[in-house]
Amino acid sequence: MKRSTIHEFFIILDKQVIPCNSPSTLGAFDELFKAHFVFGTMYNQMLHNMYTFIQTTIYNIDIGQVQESPRVAEVRAMLLH
Repeated sequence: MKRSTIHEFFIILDKQVIPCNSPSTLGAFDELFKAHFVFGTMYNQMLHNMYTFIQTTIYNIDIGQVQESPRVAEVRAMLLH
């Protein structure tokens, strides 16, 4: 299957299927990220640093309040200065 043939994205939460409104990968990721806040779910442990980086750097949410790994804080500081 090629990326160009993917036309629908879904979020699976507690075995429930939630269709994404966006037809693009970036839009679907945006919906997935925001779903963590709407439903109060925790980030997957394997992806926690990536999500924390996106939360603090892209969305500017809870900067200084969320526990960042030293590497996430370092990369965010480099990008913003």
